[in-house]
Amino acid sequence: MMNANRRQLLAAIFAIQLLGLFTLAVFRSDKLLSYTYDLPPTDYTRPLVLAGEEWNRAMETVGAAALTEGVLEFISSIRDSEEDF
Repeated sequence: MMNANRRQLLAAIFAIQLLGLFTLAVFRSDKLLSYTYDLPPTDYTRPLVLAGEEWNRAMETVGAAALTEGVLEFISSIRDSEEDF
């Protein structure tokens, strides 16, 4: 049996992983969609592709995709300005 500390640690790790997965799904939904397109075409993966398309459309509607693009452009501009030094 696991002791309480180990159980708490595993619960915390699981929560962090879920938060990371959620963050990626929201702010990088385009990458998630791209991944689903790369899956082999089968009866099992078709619903995943459709769900990926719907999720990406929803993230574009709520503005998460635009926010992500803005942040990435900002980071890119900082990186480009550092090269000038």
